[in-house]
Amino acid sequence: MGRPSTRRAFVAAALVLPSVGAAVGAHPLQSDRNRAAEELRKLEERYRTAKNDRDRVDVLFDAAKQLGTADALRFILKEVDQPTNAYLGDRAIAAFASTANGPALSEVAKEAFATIQEPRIRRAVLEALISTKAPITTEVALPCLGDTDLETKLLALELFLQKKAAKLPLEIPKLAGGSGKEDKVRAMALLAWSACDPTGAAKAVAAAAKDKSSRVRIASLLALESSGGAVGDRATAFLTDADRRVRLAALSAVQKVRPASAVPRLIELVGKEEGRVRERAVSVLQEMTQRNFGTDVAAWTRWWEQVGPNFVPPAVGGATDKRKGKSEDAASREGTRVVEGPRYYEFVVASDRVAFLVDVSGSMRAEYTPPGETSAGGSRTKLEQAARALRECLLALPKGTKVTILVFNNGPLRFRFNGKDTGLDVDAKLAEEAYRFVVSIGANNATNINDSLELVIEDPEVDTVYLLTDGEPSAGRRNLGSRICDWVRRTIRFARTEINTVGLGADPRGTEFLKRLAEAGEGKAVSR
Repeated sequence: MGRPSTRRAFVAAALVLPSVGAAVGAHPLQSDRNRAAEELRKLEERYRTAKNDRDRVDVLFDAAKQLGTADALRFILKEVDQPTNAYLGDRAIAAFASTANGPALSEVAKEAFATIQEPRIRRAVLEALISTKAPITTEVALPCLGDTDLETKLLALELFLQKKAAKLPLEIPKLAGGSGKEDKVRAMALLAWSACDPTGAAKAVAAAAKDKSSRVRIASLLALESSGGAVGDRATAFLTDADRRVRLAALSAVQKVRPASAVPRLIELVGKEEGRVRERAVSVLQEMTQRNFGTDVAAWTRWWEQVGPNFVPPAVGGATDKRKGKSEDAASREGTRVVEGPRYYEFVVASDRVAFLVDVSGSMRAEYTPPGETSAGGSRTKLEQAARALRECLLALPKGTKVTILVFNNGPLRFRFNGKDTGLDVDAKLAEEAYRFVVSIGANNATNINDSLELVIEDPEVDTVYLLTDGEPSAGRRNLGSRICDWVRRTIRFARTEINTVGLGADPRGTEFLKRLAEAGEGKAVSR
């Protein structure tokens, strides 16, 4: 595998096991150790003689769940995040995290951070610690807060954010007040600080609301929200922030807490904004007011002038909340206009910064008739159906819409038009060229969803993604569905990119993955 010597030294030292076979009259604890060593030896033999990777993965999970000792976890760590076998490496991370033995997991993680310098291994161990349900000692990740690898440092902060360390590491406030060049670190450190010590972080959270970095301003809003502070006022103020991502974050916060003071600014957004911000403003208004005036600013304004001083939004989840977006009387119907627009499958495409990601792997060459449809007009492959749906949507998008188009099999490939590959101006020629591009890509059996998302999820030209595939991921930097979803959830916290999914003839496992991916991306999933 070509692993560095530091890792080999760690594994060699870690796997020195007790002798097998307890002597008569041995101490019970020694007998338990001997039995564990024997069980591990059997697992190692099963792993060595396994016929395929699926059988090897079963062994790794057995080692974590049935045995769960520190030695068993060290055995699993040998396969964590393999660059030459992403399938096995990703599932080794999941196995590593599945143990119920928190002390053993903490012990092995501490050893790994002390002896292994490979960034991808350190990241993988941190991801396992973040996702595990076992009680762990967060202090084991302290060395990673000073790591030179940015992603490792961010994952360490994520660990402290999620696990809420009882004692705040002094390094975290220092990172929160660091230089402006590390906005990602400052924003995450602020969130972790607030999670561990909301009172101590309060002053820094308040100051962050005026920070030059949009990411740090979003962090100030999220920190206030998680600590139970007056998030309504902050969110209302951020509805007019200069950065679109901050406005989108504010809209999400307003939707959760429903401050009446936000209504006039929401109405203002409906009149001033385009694309996804306007669509979200309309949606939040409808939910808060139980009225549906669509994008008719005059109707919203007249209604507000009548009820404004006495308006009390319905409680979230209350009885009146069930009437979301429906009219009660003639006055509420005045000027009503439902937000409509071009469609991509069941989605109304309201955004003006859209990315389409289309699976062109080998399985997409199969003929397929969606449920409820007939093949009277001749059978079509999934790929042909996907290409036609994309062309129809592109032809219907209004002028001024910016689109990005990627296809993916074993890796992503961008569609280029007029010398550009992101933020393309839509027109009829682009629609036809995109159609030909999609159907012309050669077949390949891999499905690299992760690397395709990485290209668009933080692209400033994209705020809404539509991903079409017929199955689960099978290639890429991450190819385990749960790992991709966790990464998406962490990333869109600041990127505010909505991810929607289309499952075209996907099996039940693929359909479930796409639902979870859309949920992580704060979007929706459809299945055809």
